[in-house]
This record gives sequence, C-alpha cells and structure tokens, in this order.
Amino acid sequence: MTEGIIEDFHSDVTIQLVNENTPEDVIPTGKRLFDNKDSKCGKIECAELHLWTGQLIEILEGELKKRGIKVAPDAEKVLKIKIKDINFYLPFMGFHVRAWVDFNVDVGGVYSKSFIGRGKSGGTGLRAYGNAMLWSAVEILNDPDIQKYIREPIEKAITPAKDDDVEDKLEKLKTLFDKGLITQEEYDSKKTELLEKF
Repeated sequence: MTEGIIEDFHSDVTIQLVNENTPEDVIPTGKRLFDNKDSKCGKIECAELHLWTGQLIEILEGELKKRGIKVAPDAEKVLKIKIKDINFYLPFMGFHVRAWVDFNVDVGGVYSKSFIGRGKSGGTGLRAYGNAMLWSAVEILNDPDIQKYIREPIEKAITPAKDDDVEDKLEKLKTLFDKGLITQEEYDSKKTELLEKF
C-alpha cells in the first residue's frame, strides 16, 4: 500500500466517482469569487459548480490512487459528489483568505452525507479554494462510514440474513400473529419468505 495524507485502504478495491453537478448549477449571481490572475478559469466559468466538483474529484482520485484503489467509470461502488456552494472570506485587516466548500456525497445510492471543507491561504483566493478542496477530499476519505463502504466487498452488503436473524424474525412474526396484528395470510406469506433465507 502507498501512503498519502489519508488513512490507507486495501488495494483490491475499485470505485467510481461521479460528478453530480451540471453546467446549470451555478453560484448565486452577485457573489464575488475572487479577482485572480493565476486562475485557470474566467469569472463566469468559476461560477459553474460542476467545474469545482470536477476539481474535487481529481484530488480525490489522486488520493485514492496513492492508496492503490482503482478508479473506474464502471465500478460497482459509487461515490456521487455534488457541491452545493463555495464561498470565501477576506478579513478587513487580515492576511489569510478563508474558503469553504459545502457539498454532499451520495454513498452507493444508500445514503447521503453533507460536508463542509475549509481552507485558508496567505496568498490568493484560488489557493484558499485549492486547500479547501484538498481538505474536502480528506473529510470524505476519513469519514468512518465511507471508509467502511470502500473497504467492504459489495457481496457483504447484500448477503442474506444470518440464521439467528431469521429465527428472531420468525419469533417476532409469530408474536404479531398471536396478538392479532397480522392475518393468517400475511403470517404464512412472510414466514415462507423468511424460511427461504434460512
């Protein structure tokens, strides 16, 4: 395994990173981003959130590859990333530009997590945003739920219930039937379904 700024993972994992932003997703009009000569994009382009999400995905992909994790467009495991907003603050008498990236990560289509990546720079707004993007990648890959999702094989997530679980469910089902909360037909149907897993 290779080391990076984020905890190590197993190297036999492949993951897909998806940019959920579209060119229509823009920063609200009137929000000043930065005036910067070393920017890779013009002011209008910098308002397009799909470009920022693309940058975050590039950073994330680099960190995953450092750990031996493959990134492929057809992988079963999927992280969908969508930036909701970016912002920065330049204190009146301060020397540090502070930047924030507010984004969601959809984990395998099962649940979504919200994050705020923060960064600062003694230089330009663009550097502060770059730092915020880097720390956003750190936030994603250091999240315990996302680590678990990346580490565990897909089969584990869809394996049938253990025998003990089936027995417990059968007992609960019988209790519901005995109390008259479900009909004989519902009881028989659910019982058959549970016994197939046994």
